[in-house]
Amino acid sequence: MADFGGTVNSSTYSGREFKVYIGSDNGVGTLNASSATMYRLDIEGITLPTFSPNQEFEMRTGTGRVAEFGSMFSSSKGVTTEFSLSGRVTLQDLPILMENVLAQEATNNNNKFEILTGYSPSTFKHGDSTGATVFSKTLTVAFIAPTSTDSYAIPGCVCTNLQLSADMGTASGRYDYSATFSSRYKPVKNTFDVSSAQELSTTLGSTNMFLSDQSTKDMNVMDVAADVTLTSGSYSSGDATITHASNTDVRVGQIVSSDGAGIPTGAYVASVTSATEFELSANATGSASGRTLTLVSDFTSINPIFNSFSLTIESPSIGLGSQGSDAEPEVFARAVPEMNITVAGSLKYDTETDKLLEAHRDGAQTSFMQMVLSNVAITSNLETLGSIAIPASDDQTFGVIIPKAKLISASVGSGDVATLDFEAKVTDPGSNKIMHIATGDTN
Repeated sequence: MADFGGTVNSSTYSGREFKVYIGSDNGVGTLNASSATMYRLDIEGITLPTFSPNQEFEMRTGTGRVAEFGSMFSSSKGVTTEFSLSGRVTLQDLPILMENVLAQEATNNNNKFEILTGYSPSTFKHGDSTGATVFSKTLTVAFIAPTSTDSYAIPGCVCTNLQLSADMGTASGRYDYSATFSSRYKPVKNTFDVSSAQELSTTLGSTNMFLSDQSTKDMNVMDVAADVTLTSGSYSSGDATITHASNTDVRVGQIVSSDGAGIPTGAYVASVTSATEFELSANATGSASGRTLTLVSDFTSINPIFNSFSLTIESPSIGLGSQGSDAEPEVFARAVPEMNITVAGSLKYDTETDKLLEAHRDGAQTSFMQMVLSNVAITSNLETLGSIAIPASDDQTFGVIIPKAKLISASVGSGDVATLDFEAKVTDPGSNKIMHIATGDTN
């Protein structure tokens, strides 16, 4: 019977007393109980996942007009648990989150991810091996309560959405993250030992990342206007000089190609000598005369001044089939029907960034943008996509190279200082890489 005169439980807890740890499953769908392979996440606040069983409360046929208790239905079989976490981006958690949302391991395990053209992640099944440092399959996420016996851990988690964002008007332009996870595995309530887990650095700001640190930044706006066609093109192997029939539409930065061999892929107009001659950015690799040259027109290189930037990766996941007493999934399909990657930002408005407006309203729909943002200089440049890459560097933190993105929106913000606000969808260029991402030391 209830003890109405009993002692009141006077314990109270702050939402900041909860901790979250993340690590690879001990095999797909199996809870990771080894604290040595768990990593603490930087979390700004805790909202425990909502555990929602499948329930039916509608009255069944029977006696009277109030539903009978015994006719209710409640089952946790096959239930999907979703939850979101947010906090500061750190060098410890970013590689884990990025590897899982992309569903692919880092190149050579060095915090560098290269998304290849034709990207299609492999499926995997319940029970597949993982490994302590393999985060591309399923994860265990543990919510450690102030009272340890009330902690929860959820195996079989996949990150379905990851956003990294920084704003120079907030927290000195520090990068923060927001991540959404889902799992069709049954949550476990228990006491979890995290005594050997990898804790966060206690050195203030030592593993944070900042927009202001990304001094390597470049944007290209491509193909806004019609291409320029030059006739009677001539060039010699080992020489950068190009001659052609008179044309005054040649501009520095235009990408050059020929209907014959000898022009290096990605070579562009480095300087214009006259109406009949210009210098290429690289020496010709063969000799030819009387060729037709095509110049990708209205190429604009922007040295962007960012007020804010964000990268969002959406990678929907479906667990197929059912196995075990809790009807947990048999097979996982990632990035279905597609992995949607978008970038957005706010730039200083000027004559260069105005080109983004033109590209967005391009009637021919052939225009696109390219972008580099990194704290370490990249190899090559956006004009030579075949060789562009994020280099090996101990100093690397967060960096991205985007070869081809289509503008979704572009508008001028009318604040005290005019801004150009844009959003673009990353697309598959059909060759080379869709995207390069660095998440820390790439050496």
